[in-house]
Amino acid sequence: MQATTILKARHPLLARLGALRGPRLQFLVVNGVFMVAALILMSFTLSSLSNSRREAETTEDTMLEVTTVETRMLDYEGAQYGYVLSGSTAFRDRIDADHRELTAAMAKLRYSVRNDPPQLKKFDTIVPLMQKRNALYAMLAKPEYRGEIGNSPAARYAKKISDDIRGNLWRILKAERAKRYLNSTGMITEAERSYWIAAGIVALAFLFGAFCLALPMDVKTAENGRSGDAT
Repeated sequence: MQATTILKARHPLLARLGALRGPRLQFLVVNGVFMVAALILMSFTLSSLSNSRREAETTEDTMLEVTTVETRMLDYEGAQYGYVLSGSTAFRDRIDADHRELTAAMAKLRYSVRNDPPQLKKFDTIVPLMQKRNALYAMLAKPEYRGEIGNSPAARYAKKISDDIRGNLWRILKAERAKRYLNSTGMITEAERSYWIAAGIVALAFLFGAFCLALPMDVKTAENGRSGDAT
């Protein structure tokens, strides 16, 4: 006891810390812990919401690219069909331009799904189908096959391939819509859960702070009060 008193006398900082001993200091420490916990929770929540927002943006980009690919494919097919029917060089020029735009749209879509193996697998089935369909249209564009675009087995097969391509695009789009729904639902749930937890922690911190203010400053103050009453 005497050694502790001498140490405090030699070190004013230790003496000040010693004066803060008591219930008030304990509750202040607990209050600080609660506030730090609330800040940590909010930082994790903000990080999680930021990641969810990036995932949502990626999903929206993929859905847009799917729609773009389908539009470019329709333009390309229209030019091919017109060239097969008429043999006009105007359609030939359109085929080249539409093919470049379709290729660019396909590249963007593949980039969007590069980190999603199931979606990438669906996409990779589209490219060989397009190559088969293009080969069939090239065959139907030959003079000996012209006029068979509406009733030949090759024409019907080309149409089936186009339907298969659209089916795969639709499946990619459907999966992205499901991801968007789950992501938005998860963001709402995470935000609500974190809000109520953080609100509870802050409320407890305020309660502890109020209770701390109601306590005597330190044990020494309480002892001085009792000695004053005795005199």
